[in-house]
Amino acid sequence: MVGVLLLAGCAEGQRDADLPDLLRELPEWEISSEPVHTLGGHAADANAVFHFPTSVQWLENDLLLVADQGPRQIRLFDEGAHVRTLGREGEGPGEYRSLRSVGRLAGDTLVVFDPQGQRITWLLPAGQVVRTVTLTEWSTALEALQDQSPGEMMTAMRAYPASDGGVLIEGFSEPLLGGAEVDGGHRFSRIPFVHFDSEGSFTELLGPYRGTEEFDHDGSRTIVSLGDRLLLATWEGELWMTRRHEPEFRRIHPPDGDVAWSVDFPARPISDETWESLIEARIQGMVPDARERTAERLNAMPRPDRKPALDRFLIGLDGRFWVRQYAPPTAERSWWWVFESDGTPLAGLRLPLHQEIVAARRDQVVIQTIDEFDVEAFRVHDLGGV
Repeated sequence: MVGVLLLAGCAEGQRDADLPDLLRELPEWEISSEPVHTLGGHAADANAVFHFPTSVQWLENDLLLVADQGPRQIRLFDEGAHVRTLGREGEGPGEYRSLRSVGRLAGDTLVVFDPQGQRITWLLPAGQVVRTVTLTEWSTALEALQDQSPGEMMTAMRAYPASDGGVLIEGFSEPLLGGAEVDGGHRFSRIPFVHFDSEGSFTELLGPYRGTEEFDHDGSRTIVSLGDRLLLATWEGELWMTRRHEPEFRRIHPPDGDVAWSVDFPARPISDETWESLIEARIQGMVPDARERTAERLNAMPRPDRKPALDRFLIGLDGRFWVRQYAPPTAERSWWWVFESDGTPLAGLRLPLHQEIVAARRDQVVIQTIDEFDVEAFRVHDLGGV
């Protein structure tokens, strides 16, 4: 489902007047007033307490998967009840030194990325380890990345299962001190993808793509929430991308350079009020001296000339695309919009701004919330109007 955002100053339920025509008349879906069940939160049992969740997704067998980096575990739930736990910290079969991401292939084969152990593990939801491969050519891949981006440090972020049986590992470029040049007060990080085959051998590099837009002033870098950014989503071995400022959807792997479809969100200028609200949100909670220094630095930085169109992107179990339209921090609600995989728009869904959809299927969504004590919860809601 796709989300539209309710801008500050808009009446409850009013849609953004600058929406593209194809979204303005769509039906509005709703979520159940109460969750069907909740994982996490203060009242959770031990199996539903999460320390650093990195992946949340439904499987074809109706189980809900939550991967937790803290204990290096993958937990499976059926209608809110804990079914089993896969993995633990270690270096043996089915053990992980780190648990950065878990992907899913058709048939519910899981693909687990352990960057510290430099390993990829394929396993089934019942717990059987299909195979584990060590990325023996990891150093070769890093050298190739370094050659492509001199003056930058490359870090492995997430792994995405590929339909050819291999994996794509997302990199992230971090400019070293004095390494990357600043162009007009801002720069983009670069995101390459490293392809390893099913045996763990390095085969090719894809990209790099423009990553996150960063702003610079007097040698001090910061990421401003209005900047452009690459947004990624995966579904059954396909990896898709779009951008916050350029909502064109294209498939990175299997390689297909053409834009599959796009949404023409009208450009919305950034008002002084919006800029000030973002700075206020950034400095909130700082001591007075730090607030003043940080506000002065941020005000001196160049700023984008328009608001982003999107800020979230995921693909549901059924292959539908969900995107959230950008909403400023002063907004109370945001809009999510949902499309078929060919770009056909289906509906909109309004949610409070602090609630984020992290997984979806045809009749339900998982919404992540974080309370004032930083306690996370995942709430499963039925969809109405579908």
